Amino acid sequence: MTLRVAEHHSAGIHTFYVTSETQPGVEYCVQRIRKSGMRRWQCSCPQYFFRCAAKRRHCKHIRAARLAASLSPVA
Repeated sequence: MTLRVAEHHSAGIHTFYVTSETQPGVEYCVQRIRKSGMRRWQCSCPQYFFRCAAKRRHCKHIRAARLAASLSPVA
């Protein structure tokens, strides 16, 4: 799994791209949203959409992006 930070960010939204471990060439968009009293993470992967979001859990792509964000002074 590799991760790259998007070059441009919107105000209050940081975007990361995380590659799939099981599907070569597939990349998921992970976003950290912090604006207008909203603080959350979201991912474009099917696991997050179908299983994690409703239960307010994080998928492995969000966990990878959270780790990268905590280690990086710019994220």
